Amino acid sequence: MINEIRNAKNDKISYAVQRMLETMCKSESYGVSSLGTEETVNAITNKSLTKHYKEIITNSKVEIIYCGSSDIDRVSAALTDSFSTLPKRTAVSAIETKILYAPKSEATTVVEDKMNVSQCKLTIGYRIGKSMKYPNYAALMVFNAVFGGSVTSKLFANVRERLSLCYYASSMVDKHKGIMIVYSGVEYDNIETAKAEIAKQLEDMCTGNISDCELDSARRYISTSLRSKLDSASGLEDFYLDSAMLNLSLSPEELTFNSLLVSKEDIINIANSIVLDTVHYITPNGGVSDEN
Repeated sequence: MINEIRNAKNDKISYAVQRMLETMCKSESYGVSSLGTEETVNAITNKSLTKHYKEIITNSKVEIIYCGSSDIDRVSAALTDSFSTLPKRTAVSAIETKILYAPKSEATTVVEDKMNVSQCKLTIGYRIGKSMKYPNYAALMVFNAVFGGSVTSKLFANVRERLSLCYYASSMVDKHKGIMIVYSGVEYDNIETAKAEIAKQLEDMCTGNISDCELDSARRYISTSLRSKLDSASGLEDFYLDSAMLNLSLSPEELTFNSLLVSKEDIINIANSIVLDTVHYITPNGGVSDEN
């Protein structure tokens, strides 16, 4: 575990995202790496590990997803019998993530880490805001595809291709937490220009500067991605586990249909609810680069 924690620094893109989240969500459980820290791993004893194991099998919710050709009643009976040896459950922990609709401070938090890199990492964290109070998940996915989550996105087409400010520039949305992350690789001299252009692309979406081609490409990208989940058991498993955590009762086909109905107004509303929270830089420290 400790080796894995130390090796996480070798993937600078993932490490930059995690460092940004540690800052952005420093008072929230979400800000803690799933690997933990060297200190927390070193503190584990056989006694504490056994206690934690017993808590998990006693209190954690169990989600069973089956994909196959066998009769569902037969499968259900077999699984019920297999899990009958688990401790009796009196209360099951709810699966939930606390959502903050805005930063705790009006000021943007800016953090810089110096590392052995030749290519700077610019990572920006946003709160999705009031759109998460009654979320339209299809619209959130299409919004992200328009902004930075696809090869036809504004970040890819403008910040990376047209202006050549970044080696890569993409965005991702965590629907569970209500967070959007922009991550990019950029030359040191271009950091502030790239950051300003990323902000401009989001502002363009706020004012409705979204072409029919951009919106249609994003819809088709999301619908194709959702349809692809029907092609594999693992894809279906991922979809339905994600849906269970969101309390979403839609099938991939239904969510695909909804994604094709997302309007420009839906995208504008989401863009206008987004609030900048944290900016994180990884910049060169003058040493020899250890990037993969």
